[in-house]
Amino acid sequence: MKNKGQIWYIGYIVSLFLIVIILVTDFPKMVDIGLAILFSAVFGVSHVQILHDKMMKNDADYKINVMDERNIIIKEKAGNITNMFNTILLGVATVIFICLDYIIPAIIVGSIIAIQPIILIIISSVLEKKNVEIKVHTNNGKREIHRFCSISLIFCHIKTHSIMVNSW
Repeated sequence: MKNKGQIWYIGYIVSLFLIVIILVTDFPKMVDIGLAILFSAVFGVSHVQILHDKMMKNDADYKINVMDERNIIIKEKAGNITNMFNTILLGVATVIFICLDYIIPAIIVGSIIAIQPIILIIISSVLEKKNVEIKVHTNNGKREIHRFCSISLIFCHIKTHSIMVNSW
């Protein structure tokens, strides 16, 4: 677990490899553009994740803000709403592809829409199995039991209940 954050450095190696492929090979222009987009995505995600890991380790204020319950709930709700809009846009794109008689793109996009609920079920079951209970002390004499689950690229936090106690 100590070297968990070091896997993101592989993104730098993959990015370098993609640049070499673009420069050395004689692929068509569209393939080079696709490889350049892939380079940007891999490099960007790796770099941001490495910076995030360093900030979590070195900056206490940053860690408090990231782990804040309110911010976690906001991110979760924003992600759910974004997913809903993406599904709607994919559905509209599927209808447009069908109207334009682009059957293969319509099948691909329609398949993505059909796979999303399956992915949701799989991720939900994995997260349920990975839950760990952590008891949290608060200043006002309230004991709260939180459930945290941590999987690479996914962080969730669920407050299960809180009760008042006189002493811990």
